[in-house]
Amino acid sequence: MAGLGVTVAGDNYPYNLMLLAVGGIMQWLAMIAILVAQNAQGNVQDKQVEHLHDLGVTTHSLVVENTELTEAIHDHFIKKSAT
Repeated sequence: MAGLGVTVAGDNYPYNLMLLAVGGIMQWLAMIAILVAQNAQGNVQDKQVEHLHDLGVTTHSLVVENTELTEAIHDHFIKKSAT
């Protein structure tokens, strides 16, 4: 490393080039780890959105059914009280 530092960069202190190379490798590895973690987090959020959508659809159908039953009960009592 000492000979390479003097030859390539003209630097007698060899650790500058070594730290530059190792630091670049560490940044590259960290970038890959961050991208993988973001992808996993995105998949989790997609599943949550799908679940919430399904829950909303189910809730809507239950509200519609409840409204129909309430109207049927109301109509039944109106007819019963009219007779």
